[in-house]
Amino acid sequence: MATPTSTIRYVNDAHASARFYAKLLGAEPSYDVPVFASIPIADNLRLAFWNRDVILPPVEGNGSEGELCLSAKTPEELDQLWADWKDDGISILQDPVDLPFGRTFTAADPDGHRIRVLYREA
Repeated sequence: MATPTSTIRYVNDAHASARFYAKLLGAEPSYDVPVFASIPIADNLRLAFWNRDVILPPVEGNGSEGELCLSAKTPEELDQLWADWKDDGISILQDPVDLPFGRTFTAADPDGHRIRVLYREA
């Protein structure tokens, strides 16, 4: 079986997206080529960004077809992340809410990709 090594987000500016996520996740971006950048998010796993105008075959859509999900350790941590992101000007799509699967909020990156933060009791 092939080993997963990265997930790619199609974006307008790969390097701007890498900087956004590097700040959000506390990672260091690596710039591989002019239209592609990535950051490490786990051992042997990278979040990558590719300029949508050069992808072959071409892609459609605006980035809201899926979500990057992040875990909070406590409900208080989730609420603090929401407040910090809101203060930083990150687009908040859904304020913190308790849903059947846990406490969550949803934000969007500059390209409209959804980022969900979730706290779920073990």
